[in-house]
Amino acid sequence: MRCFISGNYACARIALLTIAVLSMYSRTLNASWAYVPQEVRMAEADLIVAGKIEKLGEDVEKNGTVYEVGIVKPSRVLKGKPKMTDDIRLAWPKRALGGLRLSTDLPTPKVGEASIWVMRADEELPVYWATYPTDRQPLDKLDDMQKKMETLKKIQWSKPNKGLQVGVFVEQRDMRQSKVRVKGKPARVLAQMSAYALFKNAADQSVHLVNYPYDDPFTIELTDPEGEPMQVQTAISAPRKPPLQKHNFVKMGPGRIRTMGYGYQLGMATKPGDYKVKLKYKNSHDGDAFGFENVWKGEAITPEVSFHVAE
Repeated sequence: MRCFISGNYACARIALLTIAVLSMYSRTLNASWAYVPQEVRMAEADLIVAGKIEKLGEDVEKNGTVYEVGIVKPSRVLKGKPKMTDDIRLAWPKRALGGLRLSTDLPTPKVGEASIWVMRADEELPVYWATYPTDRQPLDKLDDMQKKMETLKKIQWSKPNKGLQVGVFVEQRDMRQSKVRVKGKPARVLAQMSAYALFKNAADQSVHLVNYPYDDPFTIELTDPEGEPMQVQTAISAPRKPPLQKHNFVKMGPGRIRTMGYGYQLGMATKPGDYKVKLKYKNSHDGDAFGFENVWKGEAITPEVSFHVAE
């Protein structure tokens, strides 16, 4: 969306907005969020704990921005182990008195707050980040979070190919109470199905993945409960293909899990039963032009995964 306005006051507002946008890019915390299932965030997390912020630690600085640090005392660990020290150091943007703050920043954690924290370790600093709205859950969601952890343990990974494994998480959104029309006629729909690609670095060194959707890196095969194929659109239509750029290379440390993109719509489930899905990722680019080493090239294919859609 674009706004065309004139006048000195309008220009001042544009200048202020420009500052806000530039500030956004300097932060680890994103100012707006595309939808990501909580299970995917949990899969990518290095550490998930239920715990209380016991006290504040020493501030840290990254990319010219100062972040407060809270020391989290865990009462239960759902995933991972603390990094570097026994302290779990959670960082968030520091609010300066009278300073500009983005309206979509997450609420600042407070000393004494007890929550479930879904955290990713910083690759350079001895701190963790919880930067997405669902990364912070009330303690009464503990049972639900544990059930989701059990679901993640059932993800079927491909065999390592040059140290890379690929898996797929399928989300079902209940559509049974929704009124849906297909080709102008009412249709009975059980669920909206979406697939999310997950990558695991099983090697002992970091690897770069290429996230360049204009080369159609993903292929998804889907069949319904009767064995009939369902078409899944993964290609991106663009009037002009932009050049490969540095930001298309995503670094992934040893043992870490990452997703790529924001998932693919598998379509509407109109039949109850077992659906089957298989996902393939391929890349032929190297990182020589950008100085990247150890860029993963080849093909990785998930096992055929079956998931059930209830009546």
